[in-house]
Amino acid sequence: MVFAARARKRTLTLVAPYLRYFLPFLPFALFILSLIYAVPSDLLSCSIESQWVSLFRAKNEDAVRGIENALRCCGFNSLHDRAWPFPSHDVDVTACERTLGYTRRCVDPWRNREQVAAGLLALASLFNWILLVTCEVPPYDIWLLTPSNAPASRGYGSAAESIQAISCRF
Repeated sequence: MVFAARARKRTLTLVAPYLRYFLPFLPFALFILSLIYAVPSDLLSCSIESQWVSLFRAKNEDAVRGIENALRCCGFNSLHDRAWPFPSHDVDVTACERTLGYTRRCVDPWRNREQVAAGLLALASLFNWILLVTCEVPPYDIWLLTPSNAPASRGYGSAAESIQAISCRF
């Protein structure tokens, strides 16, 4: 039990300095990756179309109908392109617009929603990155709340002392 605690502390002592310097790169990488979907691109269009094709080929009625109802649209590239209800010998291709009454295709509102979601993710990642860069964490083990210069009689220190030790440059 004591050995496990020592091993964990030793591992944390070795890993903590590296985490301190590499942690700001994670939100920055997420920011860059989310920008790929936030701006109009062929990658976003291809991703949306392949998802629609896979739903249509699997005859996933609930998913296609859910997308059409949420976006108030019929079909993918046109009102008759892979729309629900799925065309068959007794179902016409105009069944979606007659049944639901929607008059626009789904690709445009779906792409817009994907871009808004990716933009919000990029904004949150950028904000997180700015906070990580501007807030300076002191070089002690914050997870255990043990400052390296804390007296032995005080033990692990208090959470308030540790939080006060973090300084932000705003």
